[in-house]
Amino acid sequence: MTRFDLLSWGANSHHQLGQSVESEQCVSPVAVNLNAVLGLIESEIEIKKVTGGAGHSLILDVNGNVYSCGWNAKGQTGIPGSQSYLSEFELIDKLKDVVIVDVACGWDSSMAIDNKGNLYVWGSNAYGQLGVRSSKIGNKAVIESPEKIDLQDFESEPIKKVSMGLRHSAVVTISGKLLVAGNGNKCQLGVIDSSNKPVRKIHTFTQVHDLSGIKSVACGQHHTLVQTNQGNLYAWGDNRHGQLGFDPIAYPSIASPSKLENINIGLNGEIFTGWTHSAALHDGKIIAWGRNTYGQLGRAELNKFQRNWIPELVKNKECHFIQLAVGSEHNVALTENGSVITWGWNEHGNCGNGTEEDVRLPVPIEMPKLGRVQLVGTGAGHSFAVVKYREDQENR
Repeated sequence: MTRFDLLSWGANSHHQLGQSVESEQCVSPVAVNLNAVLGLIESEIEIKKVTGGAGHSLILDVNGNVYSCGWNAKGQTGIPGSQSYLSEFELIDKLKDVVIVDVACGWDSSMAIDNKGNLYVWGSNAYGQLGVRSSKIGNKAVIESPEKIDLQDFESEPIKKVSMGLRHSAVVTISGKLLVAGNGNKCQLGVIDSSNKPVRKIHTFTQVHDLSGIKSVACGQHHTLVQTNQGNLYAWGDNRHGQLGFDPIAYPSIASPSKLENINIGLNGEIFTGWTHSAALHDGKIIAWGRNTYGQLGRAELNKFQRNWIPELVKNKECHFIQLAVGSEHNVALTENGSVITWGWNEHGNCGNGTEEDVRLPVPIEMPKLGRVQLVGTGAGHSFAVVKYREDQENR
């Protein structure tokens, strides 16, 4: 029988690591006992995705079940109750009768998509980031358990992609429309009003009309990055650190979608955003741009005159990357040979190398030698890896 372990490390001030213990941080990977936590016999859970927000985490398994743990003061775990946090992963009961295919976390809110393209939202809606204003739910500041949104304005068109930033969200419809909601005080929504000014807040999902044929979207702290079906990238929002891929001196912010020239990541590329940096994974290579204060670009130099807004390759001797997960200011990548590589902000041990010093250059971290890492994930300041063991590796 195949067995899977979930390892977690980094910030744990709200029990977001799911380790059943309260601690400020965990600086090296530690296994989460999912069998005991989820009441499973052997290891029946195979994880498809693991991600997190500021202080909460979500697991999506291959059967479409969603589990959560961590900070719950604003309902972001999707499990209502009086407790301010969940110390162990628990099944989100409200979603057990649907098949979820993707999940996303904002700072203190969450979203999910089912296999029919329906969108579910829960957690903080203080800035309209859940896109909820209906007769059924109302314009609530907090939604304690998942509620399905009816996108009537778009003929209930199925959703295929979802992303959440600090206080704004974006979804991509099956036809390639981009819809946004939430806070737009830094132009991160990309929506212009009738007086040609950036819209500062939207409580219901609204289309960004300058775009079509969108494949995927990634929301940062105050910026947004999209990928088209042709592999082109467009960005908008805050650009003080060059996170949009444009010179921040000339363009401190950009109000509407602007194409990044000379970058095309093809049909199989993927895009990612941290709080103030951006990245793309394409053909085994990672390209990054934006803020590098903590080494989040994987570049050792911190010269203030360096043009970090120009996308460059993240260099590592184990250069064929197959997965990337980006936290607020740190990165976790998986290579073809199963190595986990981390770099960037490490104040809470979120890089997993046993220290609290920032990691300027990508370095591998220690993982179980008998298993093979299948998947990596991140929250704002915490990280995950899923390790698969064969039957002959059970007795470690």
